[in-house]
Amino acid sequence: MAILGNNTSGSPSLNLISGYSTSGSPVINLIMDDIDIVRDGLIVHYNIVDINSYDRNIGPPSTTVNDLTTYAHTGTIAGGFSFTADGGISFDGINGALSYSLTIPEAMTHIIFAKSNATLWSNYNGLGANRGPNGWSMHTWQSSTDVTFGWNDNLGASVVYTTITPTVDIQLPHLYAITTDGSTNHKAYIDDVEYNMPGTMVRDSLTTDFMHIANDDAPYNSRFTDLTAYVHLVYDRQLSKAEIIQNYKAIKPYFG
Repeated sequence: MAILGNNTSGSPSLNLISGYSTSGSPVINLIMDDIDIVRDGLIVHYNIVDINSYDRNIGPPSTTVNDLTTYAHTGTIAGGFSFTADGGISFDGINGALSYSLTIPEAMTHIIFAKSNATLWSNYNGLGANRGPNGWSMHTWQSSTDVTFGWNDNLGASVVYTTITPTVDIQLPHLYAITTDGSTNHKAYIDDVEYNMPGTMVRDSLTTDFMHIANDDAPYNSRFTDLTAYVHLVYDRQLSKAEIIQNYKAIKPYFG
């Protein structure tokens, strides 16, 4: 197997690795070099572009997404999905989704690099959702470009949230992030732009539940969003603005 393209400068790059699948047919794997992301506190790391996280060359298509951390939060894909030319997984907005189990930290950061497959979001709460105790939502709004970023307290009440109308094209890949210290300090981000989330709440680390991407959580789990996901990161602490920007700069060059 030969590496056709490799960046030796240390900056993120797209590597093409050619080879053959187990069926004998030629394949090309896209490898996103995200070595410069923040590692401290990282407990979930999905890099859909990376064959080590998702192997698109086995058939039938795999429904498993591997966590690149040592915590082994393995993700499961269900329903309709396909692959994009730039290495993402496109969920069909009908029944396609990604989910995994997580013991939710009190203080945490949730990040996703994703794009809408239409000019407006096709459904609600597609960028990451858990509606239970200590959960969170990056709530896309159907027939809109708006996203509401929200945190739940330890009783499951949505007590801290803010709605943002993006100034970016949602049909292009962007970083969407939400952070909290678990009490009084909460931020939302689109790419490298920070937004305040005023409010106070009480959270704990006693909840283990399923996280959902491209699919809202119960009792609204019939909602599926037509989007493409590339990278998903969860930290067991609140990242600073500088660290969010570090992650943005580490991954964004892949998309040009």
